[in-house]
Amino acid sequence: MDGAKSLYEAYVKAQPEAPPFDDWAPDLHLLLTVLMVEIGHQKKSVGDVLDAAVAEFRVLLSINDPSHMRTATRLMLEHKHVFFSAEATTVLEGHDNEAKRAVLDKAQPYVKLTWHLCVLLCRELVTGEHALTPKDSLMLGLVDEVPGEDLIESRRAFVSGMEARLKPSAKARRLKAGRLRRLG
Repeated sequence: MDGAKSLYEAYVKAQPEAPPFDDWAPDLHLLLTVLMVEIGHQKKSVGDVLDAAVAEFRVLLSINDPSHMRTATRLMLEHKHVFFSAEATTVLEGHDNEAKRAVLDKAQPYVKLTWHLCVLLCRELVTGEHALTPKDSLMLGLVDEVPGEDLIESRRAFVSGMEARLKPSAKARRLKAGRLRRLG
């Protein structure tokens, strides 16, 4: 990044109103990384490499959009029990806004990483041909259930099982009805 910084400093001399280099450094680092990956794919021409790198860079920037991070944070808060420890969940359900902010700030890098993983995985799955077994689809959460697969209990199976366990048996209903008749 030293070469890029030197070039930027020369530019700033001509354009003093330019923002500080440190504001640009993370995005420049990302662009250079994407460019190196695209060069590694050995495209046909420099133009092809640059086109592919800029397109990929734009996708990655869109993933980092603040509205996406708010959505990811909202989803994380809706499912606190999955993303946070019991102690952090207690803090998030409390009334101390400063403590809540501290928990969220600590979690933010993980939220961002998880969001990137989800978006890029989904993007990859809808690009090209990918053979997924029904079990793979179930494990990735792309489908709710696979007939004959009991590795993960589906929501439907869980709910019907709970209803069956909570529903009184015919014998219990007859005994209750008999008791009610005797009382009445």
